[in-house]
Amino acid sequence: MKTQIIRMLWLLCSICVIMLGVICMIFPDRTMLTLSYFAALLMCAMGVVSIYYFFQSLYRPRWVLFDGIVSIVLALILLFGNEQIGESFIPLVIAFWVLFKGVIWIILAFTMRTMSHNAFSSVMVLGVICVILGLIFIRFPEILAFLLSFAVGLTLIVCGVVSVVFWKSFR
Repeated sequence: MKTQIIRMLWLLCSICVIMLGVICMIFPDRTMLTLSYFAALLMCAMGVVSIYYFFQSLYRPRWVLFDGIVSIVLALILLFGNEQIGESFIPLVIAFWVLFKGVIWIILAFTMRTMSHNAFSSVMVLGVICVILGLIFIRFPEILAFLLSFAVGLTLIVCGVVSVVFWKSFR
């Protein structure tokens, strides 16, 4: 009887994961909003930990206190700001990160120029692509939000299907 209940719960959870994946794909804006709330809670917790560490440490590095305060302020903006801030936050952070990485790779390509022409060309092309994508995603964060929601949704659907397959194979 206990095994039967576990099997039914497994199947139910698998179906729920598949449904959650479909919902992520249908409502990409809500997916980003939910992710931003989780990010805000994590940022707030990290900020509190940083501030606590600052006051408990004999060393008292000021950058830790600064990091904690900034993290909490950003978290509060995400939690209590309007929904548009929450929906745009995650895509914008990723867009700026992609842009930053692209610039770093372009700089790295120039330092590699003397070592290997193939490496220079490859890293330069990838850096330029990242810069272009970063600029596009900064200008149009909804594109990246849709792509992220689609990727999360597709991943959840695949995981749910695999879970159903495992459920079926262990009958």
